Parts: sequence; C-alpha cells; structure tokens
Amino acid sequence: MKSDEKHRICVRKKRIESVPSIDLLIKVETNYCIDEIVCKTSLLENKYDENILHEIRISLRKLKSLIYFFKGYLLKKDFTEIKNIIRKLIAPTSKARDYDVVKANYIYPIYLKNKRNDDYKTFMIHSINEIHYLQEETLKILSSQEYLTTLMDLKTLVNKYSWDNKPKLHPDNSLRKYVENNINKELRAIYSNIKDSYNLPRKKLHHLRIRIKEIRYVTELLKFYIKKYKTTLRDLKVLQDILGEINDTYAADSIIHDLDITKYLSSQHKHIEKKILKHRNSSFRKLKHQI
Repeated sequence: MKSDEKHRICVRKKRIESVPSIDLLIKVETNYCIDEIVCKTSLLENKYDENILHEIRISLRKLKSLIYFFKGYLLKKDFTEIKNIIRKLIAPTSKARDYDVVKANYIYPIYLKNKRNDDYKTFMIHSINEIHYLQEETLKILSSQEYLTTLMDLKTLVNKYSWDNKPKLHPDNSLRKYVENNINKELRAIYSNIKDSYNLPRKKLHHLRIRIKEIRYVTELLKFYIKKYKTTLRDLKVLQDILGEINDTYAADSIIHDLDITKYLSSQHKHIEKKILKHRNSSFRKLKHQI
C-alpha cells in the first residue's frame, strides 16, 4: 500500500473515531462518499470507462448502505426523500454495468473462439454497437450538471436533517457498541438465510445478495468500530462474489434476449445461452460448497 493511501486511511480513522454521535457520524461518512462520487464522475467527462463506472456504483452502494443502516434515526418522510434521490442516482449506472459484464464474459470471448464464422462476427459487431450506444447515454447522464446537482441536493438533505430522532443507543451510550450489536444482528439473519440459498428463487437470491453487499459495505465503512472485522469482510465478500456471479448470469440472459441482433441469429443466441447456463451451474456448486 502506498504511503499516501496509508495516510488517508489513518486520517479517516481518526476523524471517524472522534465523532460523538450518530448524527455526526452519518454526516461525516455521507459527505466522504459523495465527495468520492463527484471526483469519479468528473473523470467520465470525456470518455466512458467501465472501471470508473464500477467504482462510482460501489461508492453509491456504500452511501445507500450506510443511510439504510441508520434509517431508524431519521423521520420516515425525511428518509423517503433521501431514499428516492439515492435511487435516482443509482438507476443510470445499473444497466451499463450489466452490459459491460455480458460483453466481457460472453459476447467477446465466444466471438474469439469462432472468428471464422461470419454470423458470430456479425453478432459481436451489432451487440457491441448497442452496448456502446448505452455507454454513451450513461456517460451523458453521469457527467451532466443535473447529476452533479442531484448529488449536491443529497448532501444538503443529509446535513440538514437530524439523525437523532429515535435514539436507541446501548445503555452505556457507546456508539461502538451500537454499531457492533446491529451489524452482528444483521449477520445472524444473513447466515440463517444463506443455509437455504441454494434452493431460493432468483428474486429472493437477488435480495439476499443485496443484503450481504450492504452489510459488507457498512462493515467496511464502520470497521474502526468493530473489533474483528477482517474475518467478517472476507466471509461476506466470498458469498457476495458467488451470488454476484449467479446474478450476472440472469442479467446476461435478459440482455442477450433483448439485443436486436438476437432475433436474426438464433444459433449464436443459443450458443451464448448454453455458456451462461454452464456458468450459473458452476456458481451454484460453489455456493453449495460454502453452505
């Protein structure tokens, strides 16, 4: 790790450990996340970059996870307003990311193995063109003044509202104790559900993945309050990655089906479908092994 990165983490740790209340903790961390997103979106002004988009999505998810974790401390109407803004910010990042995954995992690799087949080449070219169009639309939204204004509106609201409306701190008034207790409560619920995850339908599996992702991000953001966070983060990441692989296969199915070129090249479509199913079954086997 570079020295400047170590310094940044050290400064952030001192800042977080010094906050005396949940209200200030949320405001400090939210501002930190939003500033990161603003910085990353500025890097997309001239050229689409799928890695930067992925980083923006992670920062947005961390922001959402933190606010949802402490939503009980906010008035319901205030939380609803903030929730709607977060959804608006996340929405334009989702489909482009799914398309990037499909291109990298299926369309391009399968084309490379069938270069001499003109139909595969046609499928690849048309699919990539559709994906590039979506990328350009995503770029316009994320680099727009409207998107930046929405981010600043969220920052204003979080700083404006009071997060102390429903104090539920541990009797010893320890913020550290509150964070640890609530994260442990979430973890118990997750590990209870994961036992049956191999037989869950797609929608419930997707919701479980999101729940794991959110508690992982909260643990990562608030790790300075948690004694044994490294093992928790490691275990959650393994589960999140496997469930993410499974979710990517379902998303890939939908995207390949919706591509305009698919209706004309059914043979290539079926080939990719078989590849997707193979990946899904492999990921389910990994999940079963974890359980």
